[in-house]
Amino acid sequence: MIHFIVPIRHPDTVRDPAHQMVCLRQLFASFDNQTSKRWRAIVVTNEGQVLPDRPDNLVVQTVELPATHHESGSISKTEMYEAIRADKGARIAAAMSHIGPDDQVMIVDDDDLIHRDLVHFVDQHPPDRFWYVAEGYFWENGSNRLGKMDDIFQNCGSSLIVPRNCYAMFEEPHLGRDYVIKELGSHRLIFDRKPIGSGIWSAIPFRAVIYRVQHSNASLTRFARDTRTGMRAGPFLSRARALARGVRKGLRGDPRGGVGVWPLTAKIRNAFFGKD
Repeated sequence: MIHFIVPIRHPDTVRDPAHQMVCLRQLFASFDNQTSKRWRAIVVTNEGQVLPDRPDNLVVQTVELPATHHESGSISKTEMYEAIRADKGARIAAAMSHIGPDDQVMIVDDDDLIHRDLVHFVDQHPPDRFWYVAEGYFWENGSNRLGKMDDIFQNCGSSLIVPRNCYAMFEEPHLGRDYVIKELGSHRLIFDRKPIGSGIWSAIPFRAVIYRVQHSNASLTRFARDTRTGMRAGPFLSRARALARGVRKGLRGDPRGGVGVWPLTAKIRNAFFGKD
């Protein structure tokens, strides 16, 4: 069985609570839209977090974690991301203890969406398999177009399905709690112990995730606004901005490769958005 873990950050660090509710409602509909019901979702929140109506397979786990980063002030990009990952990792660790040792885990960010056939596909294979989403879409919120993106697992936190016991938390606890939390909070760190080219990973053979970008609560959004201060945008952020411009102009593709702009068709909407 797949267990989705959705870590929701402290309410004090959310710039736009109304938009967060929109994203959560769409994510929960995406779960409920799965063609196989062999899944369970654990949403990890602080006490008092407001949530939309949720499917029967979804449970809420509350934690007492402080707000560890702030969207205003003099905090640097590096400091902000370290704080986000520490908070995210601690929330995921709290949920891990409620998952069976033979089950698989997919960590899902609260603003992403997953394909309706993902659980059914993974469930047709042994539960000790490691999966990554090689291809997906990214989408500027509210647009009627989206981008096709290859190697999306390099950027999107909702892109790995891993046997629970293969995380360092269970497999190598001697590495210490700091490492365990960091691995859970940063999806690419597991590749240090289990490289993508090691032969244990298999690619999901369809575009399985929509990665929502440049919305009011996205971590990248803050730094998209800070370039006037002299902070240089990273290559992915520059690429996301270019795609967003392309989406708005209605372009059909991006000649730089790896990204193409396509209509958000009824077929794609039905595959990801469910009955929201």
